[in-house]
Amino acid sequence: MVFYRQMINYQVSKAYQELEAQGYIYTEKGKGCFIADNGSKKTIKSVKLQEFSEVVAEMKQYHIESDELHNCINHVYGEGEQHA
Repeated sequence: MVFYRQMINYQVSKAYQELEAQGYIYTEKGKGCFIADNGSKKTIKSVKLQEFSEVVAEMKQYHIESDELHNCINHVYGEGEQHA
C-alpha cells in the first residue's frame, strides 16, 4: 500500500512537471500551481527567472562565487567544465 501511494505521488509530480515544461501551468513557490494565461503579465519564464534570482542572491550570501555558478549553469546546459 505504501509503495502504491509513493508511485501515485511520483506520477502526479511528473505530470505537473510535464505540464509546466509545456507551458500549461506555472508554479509559485509557497503559493501553488496556476494555469498559465498567455495574456497575463506573469509568464512562466518571468516566474522562473524571479525564482532563479532569489536562489542566486542566497548563493551570494553563502559566498558562492559567480564562476562556480557559471560552471554549474554550463554543466546543466551541457557546455564547458563540470562543477565540483
